[in-house]
Amino acid sequence: MKHYPPIQVVNQADEPVRGAPLKEIYEQSLPHRIVYIACEDPGGKILLQKRGPNMATYANCWDISAAGHVDEGETYLVAARREVREELGLAGFELREIDSYYDEIKPDGLLLKRFCKVYKIAVPGNVTLKPDPEEVVETCWLSFQEAEDLLAGHPDQIAAGLLLYIERRRAHESH
Repeated sequence: MKHYPPIQVVNQADEPVRGAPLKEIYEQSLPHRIVYIACEDPGGKILLQKRGPNMATYANCWDISAAGHVDEGETYLVAARREVREELGLAGFELREIDSYYDEIKPDGLLLKRFCKVYKIAVPGNVTLKPDPEEVVETCWLSFQEAEDLLAGHPDQIAAGLLLYIERRRAHESH
């Protein structure tokens, strides 16, 4: 069984307060930090991952390229680098912050209060992925329109990270 370090708990101003186990964060709805990473190829396709069946939330759902909690003492950027390396086997790519927001979601009867940062990585088309089989059971490259179509046709198979990425990108592009 994997050992998980404490997750960074923050106050309503997104300032670190302490670390806590994920179970405590979920049970007490403690505000915490999340990172999302969108990997895009030269043609503008985004890499999606299908979450594993044993994930605590959104099991077997399609999600953004990589995502995860910020561990106690980590910065958002350090956590994003760690997550993309752990989940996809990618390292050495420049991460560019493209979005930042606070949200509250209610998956599986939980109330999650999260400060989120989204990063983008430009990935060459011939890159070799090494997904973590415990977390990622499948990957695919889709155009933004194909991702929107997946959401429209199968909303119950989409994780919050991908849903919010699509909604927020659509809103930014319409302005």
